[in-house]
Amino acid sequence: MIRTGLYESAGTVKQFLEDPHVKFLRAARTSFEFFRPLFLDLPFKVSRKSLDGNVYLKDKSAEEAFRLVKIELQFFHDLFFTKNPIQHRHRKLNAFLRGFYILSALSVLIVLSTQDHIGVSKRDITGVDIAVTYLLLVGAILLDVLGALLDLLSYWTMTEFGIAGGKLYKLYHWLAASRLRSIKSMAGTPKIAQYDWLKDFCSKRGIGIFSGLINLIDNNELRNKYRIISWVELEHYLEEFIYTGLKKERLNPSLSAEVLRIIDQDASLQPFLELGKGAREGMPTGLTRVIFIFHIATKLIYYNAVQTGQPVRSSSCRISNILSDYMLYLVLVHPTMLPKDFGDTTKESFVPDKNTPDTTAAIKLFTNGLLATNSSLTQVEDTEPNVLVGGLHVAQQLLALLDQFRYDYDGIWEIVSDIWMKMLIHAAKYCSWKEHALALRQGGELLTYVSLLSAHFGLSHYIEPS
Repeated sequence: MIRTGLYESAGTVKQFLEDPHVKFLRAARTSFEFFRPLFLDLPFKVSRKSLDGNVYLKDKSAEEAFRLVKIELQFFHDLFFTKNPIQHRHRKLNAFLRGFYILSALSVLIVLSTQDHIGVSKRDITGVDIAVTYLLLVGAILLDVLGALLDLLSYWTMTEFGIAGGKLYKLYHWLAASRLRSIKSMAGTPKIAQYDWLKDFCSKRGIGIFSGLINLIDNNELRNKYRIISWVELEHYLEEFIYTGLKKERLNPSLSAEVLRIIDQDASLQPFLELGKGAREGMPTGLTRVIFIFHIATKLIYYNAVQTGQPVRSSSCRISNILSDYMLYLVLVHPTMLPKDFGDTTKESFVPDKNTPDTTAAIKLFTNGLLATNSSLTQVEDTEPNVLVGGLHVAQQLLALLDQFRYDYDGIWEIVSDIWMKMLIHAAKYCSWKEHALALRQGGELLTYVSLLSAHFGLSHYIEPS
């Protein structure tokens, strides 16, 4: 149980408690306390009544849900990387020590400013020493005052403030008002990282005049950050799409394992689309390989649509490409975040090291060449099943729907976006929380937000409702 320190008997405090922004903060704090065991990577039991009553996101929009999760993750960030939880657990001692530090530095500053009255002449001290001493003392005072203000305006204090009315409370309410209002306008998630394999494969190697220097310093991490990785904002339609997918998954928890509704119409796609079920012609299953296969298929379909003049501006098309690029980014940059089925599939296992001068022309040539391939490529024998062949096969199967079932490209993009949504949810349900804790240093990944949202819906495999 959370000790709030709020007294509803006082009228002004009751008004502060009933402020919708404070209620929102308290809901995030309650969820934070509820989900703390998740980061131990150990399953824990919780009653269905407690889960539904305390943390289930009923009556919340997608925007509110993502904002709530962002505040929860800020609490977790403070717990792992700052002293805020300890300071607020002993807030009276913290306030005393903070005041003592400020008064001590202020007293020394006053004493030094009256040196002539204590037997020490300023002429015995150089001007540089005096200036440096004053600067250090003023800096120490300002830092402590700033620290006190940050403590007062932190989410921890706003959920625990307990002064029963009076002028001091009114002053605090006035100071915290703007901070509370900012909750409504804050963004839900950080930017989403993107890695387009086909574009990277067909583009020039190197990152300009600094490529040699960066290769000398760090041949992998800096290159990933500054050459092949791009960033996009999480738009509202994508938030709504993911949130709706989580709601559907709560009603049918096995939905993400089915992955594609078109299975009933084309059974040949089933082995590529089921996560961890069966295999066909030696094609391994598992989320990692499925991500590779469907990323290639998504890019082949997208660039084929661009080259044939088909519309690619629909929300389903954009969602498909964003989630496709993001999931492949996770595989290549943060593989340990994904469920523990990561094998020996790497970028080098299916991407030759080539230099191509014209990216657009190379993409067109590569896409047309692959899609025009019939049996020669798919009959290649290899000791390790080829994800490029798998991606080509899925792309051809999906494009065949244009003729077989009279689909248009919008219909195909709805199918593909549905696939990626279910794979994202599957990864969120079975991911490792220790890796998410480390990612909070950089603000967290989209997968971190979706994983915590899935926990709110009772979908995480670490939560065992009873």
